[in-house]
Amino acid sequence: MYKLLPSSIAVLPFLSLSVLAADVIDPITIIEPPVIADEGHNFEGAYVGILADYDFGKLRSGPATGPLISRDIESPYFGALAGLNVLYNGYIVGVEADVLSGGKSNSFSCSPTQICSERFKWTASLRGRIGVTHNKWMVYGTGGFAFAEATSTTTPPTGGTTGTANISLNGWTAGLGAEYAVTSNVRVKAEYLYTDYGTRSIPAGTISAVAYKANPKINSVRIGAIYGF
Repeated sequence: MYKLLPSSIAVLPFLSLSVLAADVIDPITIIEPPVIADEGHNFEGAYVGILADYDFGKLRSGPATGPLISRDIESPYFGALAGLNVLYNGYIVGVEADVLSGGKSNSFSCSPTQICSERFKWTASLRGRIGVTHNKWMVYGTGGFAFAEATSTTTPPTGGTTGTANISLNGWTAGLGAEYAVTSNVRVKAEYLYTDYGTRSIPAGTISAVAYKANPKINSVRIGAIYGF
């Protein structure tokens, strides 16, 4: 028994060092990365808004049996919009309607003694939209139907005519746009549309003794503010 004692005493320092090492070395602490909140915006749902619009383009008009003369036209408009978006297969798909008014007259010389004027009293469209989103942005393509009411006047009137014609227009429109979410409910937008109203007839006895035809093609640049529900 006394012969084993020195061996036991020799082992004690190693046991003490092991206990001390266990006290000094802490377990490894795993630091979890911070959770970053999703900054994306939900563009789904119904919405309403206001629009400011600037139109510029070409009006081709002339006698029904003759060549058309092209003239530049331009005008600002103001109006309102409403729409609905849904999420479908990762895309924002929706429908939007708008109506604008306040167009100014575009006047030009239509004969050596007469001034002709064209004015769009109001314009409207009903369009489909499809877009993609990234964070607070959405970019989209759009297309659909376009409608307008225009007034054509001749001063002074040709003999035997009223000097005025009201013209109902309809055609197609297409373009691109982008929206940015300012808050959870408020967005701003910018949009470009190209609209072709086709060729429309103007009856004889209105602005001319003979029938006329007109073909407006319009570029629209718009900005707006939207409130989403």
